[in-house]
This record gives sequence, C-alpha cells and structure tokens, in this order.
Amino acid sequence: MNTLVSQPFRTLLWVMTAILALAYIPFASEYMLQYFTAAAPQWQNQVLAHAVSEDFAYGPGSIAATQHAHFINHRVAMLLHTVPGSLALLLCIAQFSTRLRQRYLNVHRLIGRMTMLLVLVSMLAGAVFLLQATPDQSRLGGFANTALLWGLDLTTLTAMVLAFVAICRKDIQAHRAFVILMFTMLTTTPLLRYGWLVVAWFVPTADQLTAQNLAAIFLVTAAPGFAMVALAMSDGFNRSMPATMMAPPLACWLTRLLPVVALVGMAVLCLRMNGMRTGYNMEIFIAQALPWALSWLVITALLRRARRLGQAASVQHLQVFSWSIALLPVGVNIGWSLFGLFMADSAEAYMTVAMLGAGGSMYIAYFWIVLHDATFWRRSTQQG
Repeated sequence: MNTLVSQPFRTLLWVMTAILALAYIPFASEYMLQYFTAAAPQWQNQVLAHAVSEDFAYGPGSIAATQHAHFINHRVAMLLHTVPGSLALLLCIAQFSTRLRQRYLNVHRLIGRMTMLLVLVSMLAGAVFLLQATPDQSRLGGFANTALLWGLDLTTLTAMVLAFVAICRKDIQAHRAFVILMFTMLTTTPLLRYGWLVVAWFVPTADQLTAQNLAAIFLVTAAPGFAMVALAMSDGFNRSMPATMMAPPLACWLTRLLPVVALVGMAVLCLRMNGMRTGYNMEIFIAQALPWALSWLVITALLRRARRLGQAASVQHLQVFSWSIALLPVGVNIGWSLFGLFMADSAEAYMTVAMLGAGGSMYIAYFWIVLHDATFWRRSTQQG
C-alpha cells in the first residue's frame, strides 16, 4: 500500500476525476451527430451558449463556425474518434478500482481489453482526421493546435501500446503506470472543455478559439503533472522501483540548483513574451506558469513526505520529476528560439512550443522512470 497519500484522499481524488469525466461523456458521444442530422441535440454548444454567450458558442471565433467544413468532410473519422474515445474514458475509470481488480479479475481483464481496443480505434481515427485536415493559418495558434492534437494522439497511442506489452509480459507495475498516463491523456479532452468555461469567466473578451489556446497551454503542462502525481500515489511506486538512478550527493546538489535555473528561465520567458502581439500576453504567461508552479508544489510536498517516511526509491523518483518540472521554462525558451528559425511569426513559434513541447521534459522523466526498472523492457532488450 502506498503511504505517501492516505487512502481516503486517494479515493476522493478518484471520485472527483470520475465525476468530471462522466459529466463530459454524454457531450462527447453526441457531439458529431449534428454533422449527420440536423435533429441532433447539440448539448455541448447549448451549454456553452447558456454558460457564456451565443457568440462564444456559435460566433465567428467559435469552433462550430471555423471547423464546420472540416467536420462535415471528415465526420465519419471524427465520429470514430469521439465515441470510442468517450467510451474508453468511461471504462478506464473502473480499471482503477482496487476492489473490482481484486474481486473480479476476469472482469478487470475484459474491461481492459475493451478499453485498449476503443483507444486504438479512437486514436487511429483521430490520426486519419489530422492527416486530412489543413491547419488554420488565418489565426494565431492554428498550426500550434494541430501540433497539439498530434502530440496528444501519439502520446495516448504510445501509452496504450506500452501498457499492452507490459501486461502481456506480466509487468504489472509498468502496465499500471502506462494506463495512468493513457487515462491522463484521455481526460485532457473533457478538461479542455471545462477550461473553455474557466477562461471565458476570467477573460470575458476571449472568443472560443482564444479560450482553446489558453486552456491548451495550461493542460499541456498540467497533464504530465497529473500523471506524475497519480503515479506517485499508486500502489507499488516505492516498493517495486529500486532507487538506482543517481548518487545522493549529486541529487541533492541538483535539487538545490534547479529551482534557481527555473525561476531565471521563467523570468526570461516573461520578458520575451512582452514583444509578442497577441492581445493576451499576460493571460498566456499565466496559463504557462500556473500549471508549472502547481506541479512543482505538489511534487515537492510529496518529495518531503517521502523523505520523512524514509522511502529512498520514492525520493529519487520524485527528485527526477522535480528536475523535469524545473527544466520546463528553459526548454520552452530553447524550443521557442529553435522554432523561430523556421517560422516567420515569433508568436506562432511560441504557441507551437507551448502546446507541443512545453511538457516535454516531464514526459521524458515519466517514461524514463517507468522504463528504467520495467521487467518487460529489460526482457525485450536482452532478447534483442
């Protein structure tokens, strides 16, 4: 049993996540039906119109207006993406129930197979849509949003494949870690919709596409942070992963140095963003910095608790997580400079980095920690 976080608190987080996901599933399941029949209810747009405004849901800056032609032309691919994806999200929630897994193992396995098949169909259909759709270059973030969707699609698909390979090779801990990452990626879709509402309430002048950009920038960093925290709270995080990755003296030195590097990187990023012509520079910076700060605080709190409990393995893994978070601002600055060499618009270059690679160091840390001691990975390496 994981002792970093109490069982009641873990249950509370699971229930809250389940409620948020379940509330979105009806909207995802019916969303594409409007492109097959005019009689479809359009619940998502109706909720946005009532919660924000008609212009937000249907106006010139809305997804309904700007993406209508794309959705009409590729409605079958999008239907195969949204419906299986929402069903996979529903089934995946049940997979984290310890009681179901222990009492009804065969049911757990059946649900797992169904979930992975649905994820496979959904992500392949999403890839088909992205291959056929042309990025909207007329607005800031058009190319960046397409890059973001590719990143989410491929990360979800990769996590699903690795989870499948791990369980086939009886590596339960690695399987669980990759299912956590897969589930986190699936939840970005409902969280993005909730993000529209939050942005609309705090930034009343933003249209839906601007809200999409701000919410996406937030979630790109928040999503791997959610996965890290969920992995740290899962059973077996300390027990099954020996602390063999870094010598303690070097680890302590890096832990003290990187926060300074992170703050300098964030300050440089803030100064560089002042020159962008977006109309929402401050809002974009907050969307970038807030999930970074929240992830840092939560991982730091778990790291201190692991030290008090004497969990050496958890300490070193959480240190790697904290380093990856601290390197985010530096990575965004470097990525922005590199993308700026190939993109004429500096703002679009930043948006692309912010949506595609802002959480890159965190994903690398997550995969590295899981794969470092995974038995299925060692087997395949030895056989190769």
